[in-house]
Amino acid sequence: MGGVNQDEAYLMTRTRFWELGFGGLLALLGSALTLPRRCRGLAGWTGVVLIVITGFIFNGAALFPGPWALWPLLGMALVLAAADPEGGTRDSRTTATRMLSARFFTWVGDHAYALYLWHWPLLIFYLEVRGYSTLGVGGALFVLAVSMVLAVLTHRWVERPVNRAAARVSPRAPLSMAAAVLLIGGSASSYAIHTIDLQRGAAPSLAELDPDDYPGALATLEGTEAPGGVDFIPDLQTLAQSRPDYYDWGCRQEKGDGVDRGEVLVCEDPGKPGDPDLTVMITGGSHAGQWHHAWRIVAAENNWELLIADKSACVLTVGSDPEGNQCHEWNVNLLDVISEREPDLVFTAGTRVPADGAAENIYWGAPEMWREIRDRGPEVLLMRGTPRREDSVADCLAEGGDAEACGMDPVSYQDPNPLTEPGLPEDLYTVDMTEHLCFEQTCPAVIGNIAVYYDQSHLSNHYIESLTPLLEDKLREEMPHLF
Repeated sequence: MGGVNQDEAYLMTRTRFWELGFGGLLALLGSALTLPRRCRGLAGWTGVVLIVITGFIFNGAALFPGPWALWPLLGMALVLAAADPEGGTRDSRTTATRMLSARFFTWVGDHAYALYLWHWPLLIFYLEVRGYSTLGVGGALFVLAVSMVLAVLTHRWVERPVNRAAARVSPRAPLSMAAAVLLIGGSASSYAIHTIDLQRGAAPSLAELDPDDYPGALATLEGTEAPGGVDFIPDLQTLAQSRPDYYDWGCRQEKGDGVDRGEVLVCEDPGKPGDPDLTVMITGGSHAGQWHHAWRIVAAENNWELLIADKSACVLTVGSDPEGNQCHEWNVNLLDVISEREPDLVFTAGTRVPADGAAENIYWGAPEMWREIRDRGPEVLLMRGTPRREDSVADCLAEGGDAEACGMDPVSYQDPNPLTEPGLPEDLYTVDMTEHLCFEQTCPAVIGNIAVYYDQSHLSNHYIESLTPLLEDKLREEMPHLF
């Protein structure tokens, strides 16, 4: 789950519950979880090292939640198992458990929960107020200091009085209080999430804006200029969410291997005409799916049906290992779905433009897959790849970078276009939008007052929409029979 939507997975109950269960299991074991005395010293210090180095050797934003969370949990289990059944104060002075039983560490432990509760909202508030995307040393010390002060006050005036009161009431009272807190908290959380979702979608659509102020891709045409002094859209608060709508439809297959991840899910067209003149299927990975909004507009104007079959990070390639690789399994199953759904046209990404300066290339096994699709009836249209960079364009712009500094380097593009080289299957159609993304020296992050990318490699919905008339022109030139 974290590999698909890490932001949501990080705080989602079902991705974290196993960690709570692990802690609950340790609590049930209690003093029964004890190692032989001769092993305790090494085990205790090993556990401390595992916990301490977690933040130095793991990228938490990429790996948590996930199996690697077992690393610090194992460290905690070792520390608990290394303690004397009567408490760490009875252990030798050279042991980790004796050190952790010292007054300073027990004081930190008493305030740890309140510190945990306070640090996150303070961190987010600090970053929002200062307009930062990351925290420096000074900011970290400030957030830590304020969190600690609030933790001390919370422990003194909230936790301790509640604990004393709990000792004087019926055992059922805490359960009733917990139920009330869950009910109120759940309602408040649902309202907050709904409000956040509304704010995420608050960026105005391109149709609502003055095209003279926001020409977007049209500014790449000779004779068209974007006015100065106009803030680009989407703004920094909504840019990172400017992704295709179908991401939120629940029909996008998840990344990597897992239960049923070789199954092909098909996103149905919510605006399907009653008697479509043509059925187009967008398929492959996200670099095909990023063109969703442009195809929706073209399809609506021409009475076409639009389908999407997308597995995250899985491009079209010959399925040479369907039993050991679920991307390959998905590709094999896709051929059956294409035969079943009978689209007239299959659209996908044709090349990959690496972020590391390596040459633009066609995926291994892709031409064979294109031929397999073509043999099943539909025509195949390949889009030349769009550029990439190592870090997020949205983050770069938020940190004060300009359109050139936050843009892409066109060095990876090959001349000529690999899709025009001999040796590829016949009867394939290609389209190349590079001239509306890149100039000689750069592929800017903002063109025509519209942010081009919402992350490190994907085009924003707004820029895709501005590209739509240019894409349709190229389609009419390359495949006039469609119209």
